[in-house]
Amino acid sequence: MAIAVALSCGGAVAQETKDGANSLEEIVVTGTSSSTRTKLESSVAITTMDAEALAREDAFSTADILEVVPGLWVEDSGGEISNNVAPRGLGGGAAFRFISIQEDGLPVSYDNDHVDTQQRQDITISRMEAIRGGTAGILTTNGPGSIVNFITRKGTEDPEGSLRFTVSDYGTRRTDLFYGAPVDDDGKWLLGIGGYYRTSDGIRDVGFTADRGGQLRASLTRKLDDGELTFTVKNINDHNTFYLPIPVNNPDSDPSSIPGIDASSGTLLGIGTSRITHRTPEGVGQTNMEDGYHTKLNSFGVNFRKEIDSNWSLDIAARQTTWHLNANGIFPWGLQDGAERLQEADVQAAVAAFGGASAAYRYTDSGVLVSDINNLNGNGLTTLGVAIDRDRRTEEFMSNIRLNHETDNNSLAFGVLFADKVLNGYNTKSSFILSDVKHNADLLDIVILDAAGEEVGTYTDNGVYSYGIWLDDATGDVKSTSLYINDEFQVNDKLRIDAGTRYEVAEFNASTGNTARQTLEGGNDNVWVNDTANWFDGSYSHRSREYKEWSFTAGANYKITDRFAVYGRWASSYQTTGVGSYGGLVEPVADLTFSEFGTRYFGDNVTVSLVLFNTVFENLGFGARNQATGLTEQITIETDTTGVEFEGEWNVADAFTIAFSGVFQDSEVLGIPAGDVNEAFNGNMVQRTPDTQVRLINTFHSPVGDFFLTAHYLSKRFADLGNTVELDAYHTLDLGWRYQVNDAITVQVKGTNLNNAIGLTEGNPRAGFVEGDDGVGGFFYARPINGRAFQATFQYDF
Repeated sequence: MAIAVALSCGGAVAQETKDGANSLEEIVVTGTSSSTRTKLESSVAITTMDAEALAREDAFSTADILEVVPGLWVEDSGGEISNNVAPRGLGGGAAFRFISIQEDGLPVSYDNDHVDTQQRQDITISRMEAIRGGTAGILTTNGPGSIVNFITRKGTEDPEGSLRFTVSDYGTRRTDLFYGAPVDDDGKWLLGIGGYYRTSDGIRDVGFTADRGGQLRASLTRKLDDGELTFTVKNINDHNTFYLPIPVNNPDSDPSSIPGIDASSGTLLGIGTSRITHRTPEGVGQTNMEDGYHTKLNSFGVNFRKEIDSNWSLDIAARQTTWHLNANGIFPWGLQDGAERLQEADVQAAVAAFGGASAAYRYTDSGVLVSDINNLNGNGLTTLGVAIDRDRRTEEFMSNIRLNHETDNNSLAFGVLFADKVLNGYNTKSSFILSDVKHNADLLDIVILDAAGEEVGTYTDNGVYSYGIWLDDATGDVKSTSLYINDEFQVNDKLRIDAGTRYEVAEFNASTGNTARQTLEGGNDNVWVNDTANWFDGSYSHRSREYKEWSFTAGANYKITDRFAVYGRWASSYQTTGVGSYGGLVEPVADLTFSEFGTRYFGDNVTVSLVLFNTVFENLGFGARNQATGLTEQITIETDTTGVEFEGEWNVADAFTIAFSGVFQDSEVLGIPAGDVNEAFNGNMVQRTPDTQVRLINTFHSPVGDFFLTAHYLSKRFADLGNTVELDAYHTLDLGWRYQVNDAITVQVKGTNLNNAIGLTEGNPRAGFVEGDDGVGGFFYARPINGRAFQATFQYDF
């Protein structure tokens, strides 16, 4: 297999220390059983960012910040939430599968279901540590590809705080605040409190306030003679718009906008499609796009560390989380030639049934007939979308009890990870809707006209094409207990070896509502759209499954000199299905095996890390719509990826620094058996994931601040497993200026995607395995990255 080389966005190392000389000597606490292990001594790939680096990156979302981690493919074009991050060759569109997002060393969620709605970026984050592979399969659950640990700011012995204001050219008004101080006279109790609140019109203007709300986080720490006790609380109440694919032209070479909608700034979402009414046998529901993805979260946690004696210590972390996500979105389904659609058999059957002479389009809100269908919005297109109102409610308890034994040459950790997650409800109402194709689209009705042009009936119902498309009614739970052990042994001054294992027992239960054809309420004899739909019949099907799985890893690090080390690693782990994927309990466990060989070097002016890796995913199940049947099918594949990742910095001169990172890789689909309808996909490139990513940050240090230019390149990808639709390579340029006025005041201005590249992160995953009939007239559904935007921040530290 060819070896690809990976260069993915650097800057993390470059921003930790201005001269870069000591960045590999920093101590890392994530993915290790040692309290003193440095990057140089580690046998696992590591990327870190401190508070200054996080502020400089000024990330748009949790997914956005992960672009700095080599080997992670980030699709952050969905807005602030519900994005996709894939590790080391896993196909795009996998949400955060195989990645454990953590706060202070404890997973935010057992199965990472919509985890970026639960983990938000703000000024209360002091540091990010990300490891790839290795001990990630041992020291956490469902994160064998990577652990990303966000370490929060705690209370301080001396009062201090930070206040940050952020504005943008798309209407952002945001305030971040943190304050830490002792709350008693002897300084044993320390309080830290902070969070953010913001409103925004949205980076793609939807005609209403797209993002509004915020987060509040607080901690209370008790300093003990032999340890520390911290209580934490977090509340999120936030609304976000979720952006989905739009029609574009030429996806495989020089993608461009189509008439009616700008690929850099446009969206089909708007006032005209903001409220969709769903008829059901039990009454009506509504998709309210102004509510968007509404997250409500409350969590309460405790972290306790006790030094038992000079060698033994105990760590206990626990968190109880209540999470409610009400998701309102419109998912594109397919483009239609507007004039041709009116001549199709089902519409003509409605014309005949109503005794009409022809069919026409009418704007749902205004009641005005469309007079020139062929030139409608300059493209003559209409489109189907699925409007959903999905409610998801969970309660989750996570804990990690760990006993540590450390000597001068050995670090041993063993413990138990426990998760109890209850899905109290997973309910979806949805309908097919019909709209025109333009920025801020409007709903359309197909109306039936008589010979005199008078309306005698309608095919659609207030823009609804069909009721009851996606339907969910489920509850479930998972209880997981993992026993783990990890040991790191310093053989001599040069050699350090480590090994670990984890054994998990997880019990899943799910109850899903059965359906029967039922009559919808609120019918109208003059409307052709369905009066019946599959709906819950009051009975439930129950399924359960027990997983008993092992994870293993072994690694070694050899320090050739005090500045140069090499390491090797092998690991085998797995990913269970999440409780939110209640229908997935019939799927096999997805297995992950990988090996890597890495080198690290730091000199007076250069710091570099290089990793050669091979990753094999087995029993990897995913679903997409079969275009022949229109139904979603589940297939199981394997993937094999070999590549090279690297990151580092070069201090070219006192005034000029270059930070770099990236990945070159070769990925391949395997394992589809002979005779399977999808057998021809064997040997294809893994869908949606580029083989090459390169990120360079050039920083010029001057008396009036740092000027930094970020260049990001991504190679071509394929939108589908069949590799039929190529998504063109693209590059972006970001430019920023950061100036520390004095010890208290810092200002920053940053422009992203200044070249206004139309980079496509996905096609239309709802169109199926092979995307053959999604395009009309050369136009194709895809989700572009966000266009040129500017943001400014002002921070006051006190």
